[in-house]
Amino acid sequence: MTVEEMAQRILQTIKDRPATTLVEIVNACGAEALGEFMLTFPGFENAVLWTGVSEKFGQAWNLIRQQTTCSPSHWMVYMMDGGMLDLPIMKNNIRSLKFKKPTWCPVVLSLKKTKAEEAA
Repeated sequence: MTVEEMAQRILQTIKDRPATTLVEIVNACGAEALGEFMLTFPGFENAVLWTGVSEKFGQAWNLIRQQTTCSPSHWMVYMMDGGMLDLPIMKNNIRSLKFKKPTWCPVVLSLKKTKAEEAA
C-alpha cells in the first residue's frame, strides 16, 4: 500500500465510523501501519496521540490530518477498542498541551465538515 492509499484508508475509516479511535484506524490500515513511531500534536512533542505506528502511517496521517477534527475521549474508549498506552493520561481540565513528559491525549477523530455541509 502506498502512503496515498493509506491516507485514503484512514479517511474512509473515519468517514465510516465518525468519532473513531486511533486503534480502529491503525487496525484498518493493517500491519503496514505498525512501527516504532509516535503521533503527537503538531508543535507539542510530549502531547502523544498514539504510539507504535510506522513511518508510512505517519506520512499518511500528515497528508490528511487537516481534514479531520479531534475531540477529547476517555481512555476506556481505547480500552474497549483493544488499545492502551503506558503513559500518564491527560486530565480533562487541561489548559495547555505543553507537558514536561510524554502524556497520552486520547482523542476520537471525525472528518471536518465542508463549507456546503456547514451551510446546510
